[in-house]
Amino acid sequence: MMIIVSDNASTGTIAEMVGLDAVNALCQSIGMHNTMHRVGMPPGNLKRDHPVDASNATTPADVGLLLDLLQQGTHDEAVARKLGSTTELCQLAIDILSWQKLRQRLPAMLPGNVKVAHKTGTGFVVEENGTGIRNNNDAGIIYANDGTTPLFILTVYTEHIPAEVPSGLPGNYAATHLISQLCRTTWEALRE
Repeated sequence: MMIIVSDNASTGTIAEMVGLDAVNALCQSIGMHNTMHRVGMPPGNLKRDHPVDASNATTPADVGLLLDLLQQGTHDEAVARKLGSTTELCQLAIDILSWQKLRQRLPAMLPGNVKVAHKTGTGFVVEENGTGIRNNNDAGIIYANDGTTPLFILTVYTEHIPAEVPSGLPGNYAATHLISQLCRTTWEALRE
């Protein structure tokens, strides 16, 4: 549930079970140097302009690195060990990422048969008129038509989404659409 529907309660439970120190140590050991997990559950009272260190933080490059290592770990035992895993568990991780139910970002403009192993993220914030969105993100491995060969890894993070963009569209929609457009453009440039 943590992966396929971005369930924060599941994420918090896993963080408690594993421990944030262990998660951070693994991130540092594999080269995710711009990633810091500070809380198991994101605070529900963050303001739109909160500092980065008020919650968990990562970068597209760090998440892309993790996805690349997971993919390599499906067939390279040394890489799987580096992740503290096995080739079978790395494959299971890729499978679970491909079961993602939230498909309105990276996979939205791809043909339905294209395998996408991805994880979405949304940064919710408290605003004067209720809850708003600070960022929309998606990071994933997009596969070639055979469903087994990785074609590319794409990580797209948006930040400080306005309530409305100059065209009059809601900012959340514009950010989501941008992510799907970037994926489609990349897929068209690289597909067989």
